[in-house]
Amino acid sequence: MKKQFISIICMLSISFVLLSETSADILDTYGFGAKGMSTGSAVCASVADGTSVFYNPAGLGKVTGFNSGLSYLRTFSSMKISDSPATAPDNDDLSFGAIELDLALNLSLLADLKKNIAFGMGLAAMDDGSVALLEDVEESTYSYVQFGAPLKRITIYTGLGMEVIEDSLWIGAGAHAMIAGNAAANLTLETGGLSTTEPTIPARQELWMKMDASLKPVLGVIYKPTEDLSFGFSYKDAIAADIDKFNANLDLKLGEFAAKIPALLAILASWSPPVYRAGISYRTGNAEIEVDLVREQWSDFNRGAVRDLNRVAPEFDDVNSYHLGMTYSKSEDLNIFAGYVFAPTPVPDQPGISNYLGSDRHIVSCGGEKKFDRPFGIIKYPVWIGVSLQEQLFKNRTFTKSDGSDYSLKGNVFSALLSVRICYDRLTLNN
Repeated sequence: MKKQFISIICMLSISFVLLSETSADILDTYGFGAKGMSTGSAVCASVADGTSVFYNPAGLGKVTGFNSGLSYLRTFSSMKISDSPATAPDNDDLSFGAIELDLALNLSLLADLKKNIAFGMGLAAMDDGSVALLEDVEESTYSYVQFGAPLKRITIYTGLGMEVIEDSLWIGAGAHAMIAGNAAANLTLETGGLSTTEPTIPARQELWMKMDASLKPVLGVIYKPTEDLSFGFSYKDAIAADIDKFNANLDLKLGEFAAKIPALLAILASWSPPVYRAGISYRTGNAEIEVDLVREQWSDFNRGAVRDLNRVAPEFDDVNSYHLGMTYSKSEDLNIFAGYVFAPTPVPDQPGISNYLGSDRHIVSCGGEKKFDRPFGIIKYPVWIGVSLQEQLFKNRTFTKSDGSDYSLKGNVFSALLSVRICYDRLTLNN
């Protein structure tokens, strides 16, 4: 029995080094702001507000005054995994609320500048106040790559945009990062599935961990050769929050035996891929139409040396998603939005024991925003109220397993967003 117990301890110690997780962030998955979300994020060549820090920081150079937005996003999931065990994630894992903030400020309001230069920042955070939810699970556990708990962390964007050639060329640069620092955590070893006739008690360990997350660049350019035509390109580097190689003592009790297990743990809490965006925007009459191509480089997933040696999942695929968006200005005070996206999944077929979940998606969205001048008679600047509705439809997909435990995935995720934006256009209001 003692010999068997020692073997069990070794297996448990090693298993904690094999954990890994990937994800996009909230803005990658759902969009940023009422216009961005409603137009299928097809705004790379036309963006000109605080959400530029995410889509294309060059758009900040178009801001002549300031604008600030506050949005609330709520998602409702209806996903189904057929023929799966009880450990499969339920819809509550994909349904959550989030708060989005963005700000853009032309620096000429603060100093005399020869060029239009604007500062911007953006933030996305959970409405429950959590800074980050770490959900590291072994690869046989069912987990969504682009949805769910791995998204539940604060992400921050910041940047500067400048007008290089008046009304023709803008460039921008910025950075994004996840919240980092020290954090308390509970670590639990579930020993109930071990082969033994003795009663088992899970080991629980409270520990402090340091999460590192460095700033990663976001770059962009917008070129407008004619009054009605614009081209945009942006790049966002990969980002990861690592909790890597820290020592812990795990307390385990198994029947009459008890032990303290020294372990070296390595956890990849979250990772988002490099993203390339290219867009063409064309304005005709009161309508503006944009087509964007977005490439997410999931094959760059950095697992770390220890995880790479023991990985059981195949490589993730690079994907190109296609975005079509339209803005119709019914009047100076009312804009209507519509969008469509075809988004392939980076999740490959997995005949082995891994169970990363994902499927190709058709995303349809619509929305609008209405301007109110001096609302309530106390707000000095115009206020835009926006609404966005989005439906992400998952293509039915069957995962064929080598051991015959096949299962299928289907469903949809519906989301709604309400936004309030305060705008001040220095050039328009001063004339």
